[in-house]
Amino acid sequence: INVSNIDKESVNKLISDSLRLTLHLTRPLANVVYRKTDGNPLFVIQFLKSLRDNGFLHFSLRSRRWEWDVKCIESKNMAKNVAELMVSKMLKLSKRVQNVLKVAACLGFQFDSSTAELLHADIEERMIFFSGIDIAVDEGIMDKIGTRYKF
Repeated sequence: INVSNIDKESVNKLISDSLRLTLHLTRPLANVVYRKTDGNPLFVIQFLKSLRDNGFLHFSLRSRRWEWDVKCIESKNMAKNVAELMVSKMLKLSKRVQNVLKVAACLGFQFDSSTAELLHADIEERMIFFSGIDIAVDEGIMDKIGTRYKF
């Protein structure tokens, strides 16, 4: 499947829908996101998650809506591509989870849980492995579909 970049208006629509705000309110954020991502859909999503994770995009209980500071976002040196962003996310994980990801990578870009279970005969090791994988899934580094895991 070939997914091409999306235009600035589509980025704005995606942000508007995600944050449940009008297109008019999200346009300044969308302009910055578009400039920083070139409209790459995966990078747009990961970039928004990164903004949230780093506190540049936050939900205000007082105003009961999402808020951001465009100038602050523009001034921050954010990752230049999806690979940099993913590496940055991985480096923030604990060493234990990083080691689990190294083992998982040896199984290929996708694997079944039964294959991973074969590597860990010890129940405690198996629990450590899958808890690390669960963290990677929660952080958006891996996907879980049924019993399959995928980078």
